[in-house]
Amino acid sequence: MIFADTNPVELSYSKTVPFLISANLGDVAVEKKLENGNWVAVDGSPVPDGKTLRIQDHTEGGMIRFTPTATGTILKFSRIAE
Repeated sequence: MIFADTNPVELSYSKTVPFLISANLGDVAVEKKLENGNWVAVDGSPVPDGKTLRIQDHTEGGMIRFTPTATGTILKFSRIAE
């Protein structure tokens, strides 16, 4: 995903599997939505340019939000099969 601006993007997920998130050409803040509706930064957020973050979330049917620091930031988001 290439961010056209610095607005956040929210994605839902349905399985409790680990994720790999990497950022290029800018940093990406990563937050997850709590059951009470509040957003909280995940450990290791923001993901610095050129780095990868592994997230293990145990919330079934959760939401995750990505906010880039710069227009044109590239985000790679993938699930890891275990």
